[in-house]
Amino acid sequence: MKNNEKGSTLVEAIMSLALVTVIITAVVSAVISSVNNSQSSNERSFALDYAEEGLDLLRDLKGEDFTSFTTTYTLKTPIENNYYCLSDDDGALPDSTLSNCTSGNVAGGKYLRKVFIHYNPAPAASPGGRNPQNTVVCAGSGIFVSSIVYWSDSKCENGSYCRSVELNSCFYNTGVLSS
Repeated sequence: MKNNEKGSTLVEAIMSLALVTVIITAVVSAVISSVNNSQSSNERSFALDYAEEGLDLLRDLKGEDFTSFTTTYTLKTPIENNYYCLSDDDGALPDSTLSNCTSGNVAGGKYLRKVFIHYNPAPAASPGGRNPQNTVVCAGSGIFVSSIVYWSDSKCENGSYCRSVELNSCFYNTGVLSS
């Protein structure tokens, strides 16, 4: 009888150890998942801040001299030529495409920032909506602007920029008074 009790005690101990191991593994997995989600949320928050800075920069440029802004950023062909890289220090807006933005354009060491400006000085009484290039067209003589931020994380392949946020707005000449 005593041998049988010793065997069942050993089985109970092994079962208890297995159960504790499963519980610890589940808790560790939950903690790791929570940390990853927190980091992802934090990265997206930084990206949104950088996107807001891009719109603020364009708003400042527009506010300084609307005529100069519209002359400089009139719609170009092909439409891809309406993208401009932003450097970490919010410098000038050189013509660019995503592929030629360099490490000098990477904000905070991680985020690639671009703005898109779509201004058509002769809109055809546009009510707003989307044009054939699938970009937003602002009503009347508005200027469509978009601030796009790309970044990569551990889920991106080969360090590519597989994450992005985009903020859009329409700018108008608020200095013009109609009578």
